[in-house]
Amino acid sequence: MTALTEAQQAANRAHARRRVKIGHALSGAKRLGYVTQAYRNESLVFNDRLIAPACGIWNWHLIK
Repeated sequence: MTALTEAQQAANRAHARRRVKIGHALSGAKRLGYVTQAYRNESLVFNDRLIAPACGIWNWHLIK
C-alpha cells in the first residue's frame, strides 16, 4: 500500500469535513419524528412536503 500525497490527504480532509456537516444536518432534521418513521406514500411530491419543513425547522434552530 502506498502513502497518499499531500494533495490527496488535503482532498480527503476537505471531503470528510463536508460529509460530517451533511451528516449532522440530516440527523438534526431526523429529530422530528415523522421524518424517521416508516413512510408508505408513493407520491414524490409529498416526499418533499415532509422533508422541506423538517430541514427548515432545523435550519431555523441553527440560526436562532
